[in-house]
This record gives sequence, C-alpha cells and structure tokens, in this order.
Amino acid sequence: MSDPKIKSYKNKSNLPVMVDFFCGAGGFTRGALDAGVHVICGIDCDERAKNTYEKNNKNYDGASVKFITKRLEDIRPDDLNILLKPFKKHPLIFVGCPPCQPFTNLGTEKKRSDNSKGALAIFIEFVAAFQPEFVVVENVPGIRDRKYGNIWTDALIRLENIGYSVRHEVVNAKWYGVPQTRRRTLLIASLHEKNPPWPVVKYGLDNYKKVRDALRNGVPLARLEAGEKCLKDSLHSAASLSDLNLKRIRAIKKPGGSRTDWPEELLLDCYKNFSGYTDIYGRMDWNKPSPTLTTRFNSLSNGRFGHPEEDRAITPREGALLQTFPPNYNFSDTSVNVNVRHIGNAVPPLLAKEIVAAIMKRIESCSDYVEADPDGSV
Repeated sequence: MSDPKIKSYKNKSNLPVMVDFFCGAGGFTRGALDAGVHVICGIDCDERAKNTYEKNNKNYDGASVKFITKRLEDIRPDDLNILLKPFKKHPLIFVGCPPCQPFTNLGTEKKRSDNSKGALAIFIEFVAAFQPEFVVVENVPGIRDRKYGNIWTDALIRLENIGYSVRHEVVNAKWYGVPQTRRRTLLIASLHEKNPPWPVVKYGLDNYKKVRDALRNGVPLARLEAGEKCLKDSLHSAASLSDLNLKRIRAIKKPGGSRTDWPEELLLDCYKNFSGYTDIYGRMDWNKPSPTLTTRFNSLSNGRFGHPEEDRAITPREGALLQTFPPNYNFSDTSVNVNVRHIGNAVPPLLAKEIVAAIMKRIESCSDYVEADPDGSV
C-alpha cells in the first residue's frame, strides 16, 4: 500500500521533484529537502558516501532518498525513467555538481582528475534526454577558465541549443548565510522562461555569518586537545600534532593569528625567505567567516584551519557545522579522512536550500506551474 503522505505529494502536481547527480554525502540533497522538494534519488560512484547519504536524507514520506552507486556513464536513461515516471506531472530539477578537483590549483591525483573532466558533458546529455524544467550546476570558479579547454562554454552552448535560458555567475556562499568564504560558479537554467530564477543575496559586510555563529552559538561542543576525541560525538575528533607543530599553534595569536607570529626557531626552512601563503598553519577568527573548507580541513598544515583559540585544527564536526550541515548529520564512514573529504567536497546545505527556494518561488508564482483541479480548472 502506498504511503498517504507521498500520495498527497504526487497529487500536488506543481511541487517540484529533483535528481541529485554527483550527490556525494548529500549536501545539496539535504538543502533541497529542507526547502521542501521531493528528492527522487542521488547518483554517485563513491560507494563510501551511500551509507551517510541514505541515513541522513529522508523524503516527506519518511523513506530514505535512494542512492544509486554508479558512474553516470554507466546509467541507462531507461533505468532513470522508471524512477521519474510516477512524478511525470511535476516540475523536474536536475542538479549536477561534478568533481571540482580538475579545475583547482590544489594537488590532486592526476588520472582521477583527468577522468572527471568529462563529467559535466555527460550530465548535460542527461539533461538533453529528459529536459527537466530547471537545471542547476555548482562548481569551483576555475571550471570557466579557458586553460581547461571548452568544458564550460561547450556546456552553455549545448544547454542553449536544447532550448534553455541560462544564467551563470560566480557567487559566494557567505552571501546566503553560510559562515564561510566559499566562491563557486553557479548556473541555473530554465526551459520555459527567459530569466531563470536566482537566489537573493541576504548578507553583506555588516552581517555575514561568522565562525562564532557556527561553533559557539549553536550546539555546544566539547573543548578538545590535539589528538583527543569527544566521547559523545565521534565526528568531533581532533587530529594529533607533533611536538613541533604543537609549539607552533601555541605561538599563534588567538584568534585569527598566522604563522607570521612564529619566532625564528619555529619557522619552516621554506618560509624563512618567503612571505606568501600566510594562511598555512593559521587560526580562524571568531568574528569572520571561515576560509574555504577543502578536503583536508582537519590538518593544520593545509590552510587556515586552526581553531580560533584551542591549540589544534578544527574537527570534522566543526567543519560540517561551518558547511551548515545539521548538528546531527551523521558522517558514518569508518575513516576520518573519508568523512573529511565528504564534508569538504559538499555543497553547503544552506546554499542549496536558497537555490532551490528561489526555484520553488518561481514555480509558485508562474501560471505554467500552478496546480490544476481535477476538472482542469486552476
């Protein structure tokens, strides 16, 4: 017997449904669910994200969102069509946030990065096959750079040839309430309208959400030493530090200090005659948004990832909160590094919620999507 809640959703034919391509551990899906969308499935080839994704993301009927563990090129459109068929009267959203590593300056495993460069083109072909009402793409700003070839311009041309109106800009997650400076290329395409919906900027210099808002003003977090684990939350676990790095973090001013605070005897040889990269080994500032979280944010030597006042790098839980995941979001892999990668790679759920909310607002205001009564009247 079908659940009455999901039957009720299906009967409201103006409510959108979504497929989350390259879904990872569920950042965009979580935000979309919070906005009120029914997520049909997430698709990703990372089998280690499946448990985290399905445990934390449930639709209105209480059922976990289905996670399809496949590479996109291995999925047949007919298989996806079976999942979409019950919702054929609903506006459809396709979200594609392909791996960003090929388009950053961060060190990545070359073969994997090269194999990921074609992911956007494959996603666009699914768009061509199903022609959803709305398409969302999120990636790093570098995806637009010509040094990576015509990946971005080819996608834009293909979308326009299919019949989409496209808007794309570089946005910053802190404009939408995320306590983090995170610049991203955002694309929203609409099949039936000339002006695609766009999330409204809500925050500026005078009211950006700050590290303090995420780590101090929400769920209380236990104080930790380097190498210590919280007994109540396994994700709140601080990486160990060598004796030398412990001296270095203790020498940095609280909060917001950097390696320029070190005395001569603590300097690395490579920095003795070099003044750049001052964020490395630095502390976050309580009263500013955090820097962009990467897939190694729990390591002191990989960026300004030092806790504002405790002598350690931030924990995976603190990173998840800075990414705006709910405090009870359970990243359940047995490897700390895998959980950190899932968190750092994610689209912040709050950013996703604002994007989807803008689409839903457009649907609600447009007569093309207004729900009809059974007799055909509006």
